[in-house]
Amino acid sequence: MRGNEPLLAMRRNGKRPAYVTLHSHAGRAHAWWAYPEGLAFPEVHIEPADTPELLDLRFVVGLPVIVDAGADVARMRRLVLAAESAGAERVYGFASESLGYDRFRSLAAVCTAGEDQQWRT
Repeated sequence: MRGNEPLLAMRRNGKRPAYVTLHSHAGRAHAWWAYPEGLAFPEVHIEPADTPELLDLRFVVGLPVIVDAGADVARMRRLVLAAESAGAERVYGFASESLGYDRFRSLAAVCTAGEDQQWRT
């Protein structure tokens, strides 16, 4: 996992970002902490070797979380459940595949709140 240390420091200092994005595919997360305008929207990169259920995600407690897992629907669901278990306020998960030229096809979208929770089964 990369990008979580500045977020932990932010939370220890009593600051609360608007939401946290967990990226689980290459090329999306950036050094958000290096830009003041990015501080409200931290991004944490989840490495391919990271096991979602074993990640220390305490930094998401009480926050909305977005999970962007590329085309891996199963991994997206595992990360959504891990963030929910860690105490996230609400988790939105997305899986999509690139069609090139900044076009994407949505494969799955889930949310831990709301009436439709069939994705959990």
